[in-house]
Amino acid sequence: EAVKAPTIIPAMSSRNPPVAFKHADLPGRGRALVATRAIRPGEEVLRESAAAMVTNSDSNSEDCHKMLAHILHAGASERYREPIADLVSLVQHFRAADPEMLTQLAASATPAVALYVAAWYGSECAAQWVSEEAVVDAFCKHALNSMMVTTPENSSHAEGMALYPLHGALMNHAHMPNCWTMFEKEEGSASTSDNATFKLVVRCLAPIAAGEEITISYLDPGQPRAELLQKLHDQYFIAQDADVGAMPHLGNPDELRRIGAKALYSCEEGEDTDHDDDAGSILPRVARVLARAMQDAEWDTVLTCCEDSLCLWKVIHRYPFHPKVGIWMMTAGLACLKSGKDMETARAHLDKAVKILGITHGKFHHVTNSAKETLALVSQLTGKT
Repeated sequence: EAVKAPTIIPAMSSRNPPVAFKHADLPGRGRALVATRAIRPGEEVLRESAAAMVTNSDSNSEDCHKMLAHILHAGASERYREPIADLVSLVQHFRAADPEMLTQLAASATPAVALYVAAWYGSECAAQWVSEEAVVDAFCKHALNSMMVTTPENSSHAEGMALYPLHGALMNHAHMPNCWTMFEKEEGSASTSDNATFKLVVRCLAPIAAGEEITISYLDPGQPRAELLQKLHDQYFIAQDADVGAMPHLGNPDELRRIGAKALYSCEEGEDTDHDDDAGSILPRVARVLARAMQDAEWDTVLTCCEDSLCLWKVIHRYPFHPKVGIWMMTAGLACLKSGKDMETARAHLDKAVKILGITHGKFHHVTNSAKETLALVSQLTGKT
């Protein structure tokens, strides 16, 4: 069966706001995006279409080979040739971390990548673009610069991986980022298969002054502190003492232990409570219970989990606006509504959710609209507007 080449939409959206950033080289940070004017929470900083993307399948190696073929194709185009060539690759860091890995990759992946390129773009392109050196370079750039694409409906499930070399890949990590990334399916993009592509949308979470760096978090901060730092080192070669902003403090140990000691959040095999003064160590347990309670419609438990999550999150991310906070607020309001208890508390949670999601997702995003509709129902039941 012929392999179908993906449709990549290169043009950026006409809905882009006025450009609020520029590219810069910062001491100790490398290439970066820097604000050219003050940016307020809730502003859309940029939109960018993917230069290369692959949707997840049952084969990680096949997905990787396809993605490398896409990157080589994009790197040969006039639009993306220079941006992709300028992406950081840190090939020597990869070789130092695992001397055999890149050698094995070059030997095993190069023939597979060549087959995809030949099938999609012709044998002449395969001969021009594909070599062991080019495949290794594309792999390293993919590992360091591509983003995991998720949707607001299921943020724990990855739709695939995408590369945004014009601007998105230049954003550096910070422990307390001032922006976050979301993804919207391209208009006309197929709902399934390799033709599905997603646009990167970057939104501001905290005030950014002119001249300040625009930053995101490369990993979900809601995980144990030590694991987060280790993953940043292993995946991105970010040293634990790197200049990536202050790591949030561990919080009030007594309050954190109070939540962590609840029987509701009992540890599973392999987990321990040695770090229950670390909010990131408790949050995964709370999230697990919350998911089960949502599935079983145990609304009192859902409300407890949401309120404890909000308490823990204040320690990890002290900015008042964050998508997780908005979702927990909306879910807490829904739990109050479903249980038929305390409509005033439901209304308070939903009112905050609408305001926060309006900042993080946009006033007219369907997630924000869901919170608005639930708030309207509660307001109708309480006779308040």
